[in-house]
Amino acid sequence: MNKIISIFLLLFMAACQTNNEPENLVPRKQFIEMLVDVQLTDAVLTNLQYYDKKFTDSTMSYYNWIYIKHEVNEAKFDSTITYYSDNPAKFDKILTEVMIRLQKRESESITDSTAMKNEKAKVLK
Repeated sequence: MNKIISIFLLLFMAACQTNNEPENLVPRKQFIEMLVDVQLTDAVLTNLQYYDKKFTDSTMSYYNWIYIKHEVNEAKFDSTITYYSDNPAKFDKILTEVMIRLQKRESESITDSTAMKNEKAKVLK
């Protein structure tokens, strides 16, 4: 009887410790970096389409560089998107981190732009 209880407890403990994440996911940190690049690419494409009405390039070519840069294939990226879409609490944390990084980049860009304007003003005086 003790053996049955011991086996049951071991199985129960193993089940509690099982990680439900598939092995083929893009690592979390890298996935966040990829999503930042996706957002930046979306912004570029939106601007290109808005300012250049003759813009007819395939948008996929713009996204392919993200796969190349991060050395991840489209299938692995899609599997990761699917996994996190099925786990909204985890995806929300990732998207929050993406937004934080984008806001930080925007802030740095504004700071750099202001510094460049100040330098230009000094040179022109």
